[in-house]
Amino acid sequence: HNKKLNIFFYLAAYYIFLHFYKGIKSFLTKYVNNDINILNFLNDNSELSLIFITIFFLFFVYVHLNFENISKFINRTFVLIVTLNLIYFQFPNLKNLIIDSQKSLELNDKYYSKIDNELDFKKINNLKKINNIYYIILDGMMPLDLAEKQSIINSEKNFIEKFKDKKFKYIKNSISTYNFTHTTLASIWNIDYLDENLSLDYNYEGFPKNLWQSLKKEYLMPLEYILSKANVDFYWLGNVIMYCQDGKNKTLYNRDAYWKCIDESRTSAITQLASTRFETTPFNDILIKFFNLNEKIRGEETKGQKNLSKYITLYHNKLNNENPRFIFIHNMSPHWPFSLNSDCSKRQYKEWAPVINQYEGYKESYLCMLKEINMFIDFINQNDPESVVVIQADHGWNIRDEDYKMQRNQVSERAQIFNLIKAPNKCFNHKARLKNNVNTIRFVLNCIFNEDLEYRGNIHYEKMWGREYEHIPKNDLKVHTHLFN
Repeated sequence: HNKKLNIFFYLAAYYIFLHFYKGIKSFLTKYVNNDINILNFLNDNSELSLIFITIFFLFFVYVHLNFENISKFINRTFVLIVTLNLIYFQFPNLKNLIIDSQKSLELNDKYYSKIDNELDFKKINNLKKINNIYYIILDGMMPLDLAEKQSIINSEKNFIEKFKDKKFKYIKNSISTYNFTHTTLASIWNIDYLDENLSLDYNYEGFPKNLWQSLKKEYLMPLEYILSKANVDFYWLGNVIMYCQDGKNKTLYNRDAYWKCIDESRTSAITQLASTRFETTPFNDILIKFFNLNEKIRGEETKGQKNLSKYITLYHNKLNNENPRFIFIHNMSPHWPFSLNSDCSKRQYKEWAPVINQYEGYKESYLCMLKEINMFIDFINQNDPESVVVIQADHGWNIRDEDYKMQRNQVSERAQIFNLIKAPNKCFNHKARLKNNVNTIRFVLNCIFNEDLEYRGNIHYEKMWGREYEHIPKNDLKVHTHLFN
């Protein structure tokens, strides 16, 4: 019995030691002189830090086993540390999580009733045909007019005319609902702005956070709820950073999602575990480094930068055709890491750094995306001409490059987005509002179901920079309505 207790004690102690890693890194970064090379090296090298922590732990075990008085002191200190950790760190986090989850449940119960009142599902289920939907997010893609101003393209007008010739409508002066990916995507799946009293922090147990809550609890996301009731199949193609999670990992989730992952990462269960249970340990940094750098593990050289080509080549003909389909594709480009040249060939890994030559990197990725868009448009017009298609950004882009010194309003630029839509002419009625993400998804649902969901006001929320990993209170959201023309 004592041996089992000792084993449990040592495993718990090692787990706690591992979680000191982030605190030590923070201390070294903030307080230790950068000229102390050995400490600098420990701070930068997660593998060496793991070895160092393990050696220290083994020394701790040796002392605990061989010195009785010190052992008693360690036992009492250990209990005190665990107690303080629960009181000062875990309890507030748990409290926020419980409050958020409870609020989400209450809001969703109310929202389901509202959706049931707004949409006639009996009529929807009797429709002779529901067109397929392709909802594509091009991460960080600025609008054409801004791309022209910044000398990325020659003429906005030429592109708009070419899109029009292919029956696509470019929506000028479009603005994102939020200035971060996880909140904008969450608002699309929520088909509404997010409740300002809930935490909007990025949570690595799922993407976005409310998708994780959906998998943790017994409610569906509003978009998921609507599509399931309308018998529309829901597919999701993610990327290396925002990969699809469908709930099959029962160590983290309580249920399977209604959506299906088109290309689920083979390593997602490991990276999820590392970034939740071991987030503040060296294991997380090591695994992220290993899985992001080793291209063979992901099996995709561009890591979701060319998901439009990927979908057409690998998946379009393999999906179930019995029901109408809602296909959500999140393409990482033109967002960093800028792994594509303008002709969509692969760039060298050394050019992936987020700040080095950002203007050229973004320009090359942007031009590649325009080629990908034209290729996808041609494919859809030929293979699924009656489908509804949305190709839009989740937020814009602020180019930070010492060689490119144009004066710019950062809030406005990051809010402005590329927005391109194909739908039957009857859907573009006088009520349609298409200039932000929330209203676009409502337009899509109104169009395919012939319904009349109410449109929302054009609002852009800016979440404070540098706070994306914390609990975000309501007063940290800045509302911008003047950005809309």
